[in-house]
Amino acid sequence: MIVSALALVAVGAAGIGTAAARGDEASVTTVKVTLKEWKVIPAGRGCVPRGKTTFVVRNAGKLEHELVVIRTTRPAGKLPMKGSQASETGLQGETPELRAGQTRRLTLSLRAGKYVLLCNLPGHYKAGQFSGLCVR
Repeated sequence: MIVSALALVAVGAAGIGTAAARGDEASVTTVKVTLKEWKVIPAGRGCVPRGKTTFVVRNAGKLEHELVVIRTTRPAGKLPMKGSQASETGLQGETPELRAGQTRRLTLSLRAGKYVLLCNLPGHYKAGQFSGLCVR
């Protein structure tokens, strides 16, 4: 129990990290993500190991935002558009909308590949609110 608590503290300090799950061999990678006008800012490096990933998403902006995770082979800024939003083909998961100052968690099982983290509220992706993420 003490080892797990120390591992979680280490994860939090780095922004991106891996912590052993209670008593088993599985691990969960934690990625802190900050949303604000017009940015998606994942803490740490741009690559994480495949498997379970928990995104700890904080809206540091003044407007509502969301985090959408899409698996794609396209560059982060080149997703096809549907009106004022990016196509969500390859959707892995998303948070509900976050009010200013709100934090939410999103846990997904990610395979190796390229992903885009974005806010897909109308006009937000087009304004540049996205970031790439690789999973090894």
